[in-house]
Amino acid sequence: MFGSKGFIYRTMYTCVCFAGVQMYVCNREHYGLLPVPLKAQQSVEDESESFIHTITEALIDHDIEPSEYLHSQPSPQDTMGFDKIILVNLKRRLDRRTRMLKTMSSLGLHTVLEEAVDGKALNSSQLQALGIEMMPGYKDPYSGRVLTRGEIGCFLSHYSIWKQVVENGIPKVLVLEDDVRFEPRFKRRIQSIMDDVDKTQLDWDL
Repeated sequence: MFGSKGFIYRTMYTCVCFAGVQMYVCNREHYGLLPVPLKAQQSVEDESESFIHTITEALIDHDIEPSEYLHSQPSPQDTMGFDKIILVNLKRRLDRRTRMLKTMSSLGLHTVLEEAVDGKALNSSQLQALGIEMMPGYKDPYSGRVLTRGEIGCFLSHYSIWKQVVENGIPKVLVLEDDVRFEPRFKRRIQSIMDDVDKTQLDWDL
């Protein structure tokens, strides 16, 4: 089989080019990521968004530190027209918090950290004090089981945010969890959606 550079691939690992130079191809190690073009003719803005997406994907598995030999101005941060962007994170998940803060910085998003309710630390008496009890006979429609403590903690985290939004009269909030994975052009896409919502004067709540 001929590759795009004229290589003949004889096995999974070795290929020989017409110049007689052998190349060893290794797929056992992770050496980096190659950004895929979003479209045939890309603008500088497209290239920038593609590169930022590559960085956010790489941060999922690798803690990337900026080079000591390069200086770059920090990206200006905004809230994409939302009154607040809230990032929900468990206090004990420092790894996720670190990744998400770096990701937010790469995307140029200004976020406020909200400590999540740790469901694993909840006991029955705490749940009773909060007035929370499972509906008799309830089972999750997807798993067919009762809710886990982690899922209850997740609900309580969002419930706390809903209360803050109502009590403080915050009109428009974006809530992100600490395991979110962003699609390419996330900012442009969500801003386009919100523009359409405004243009159509959609009476939306959630």
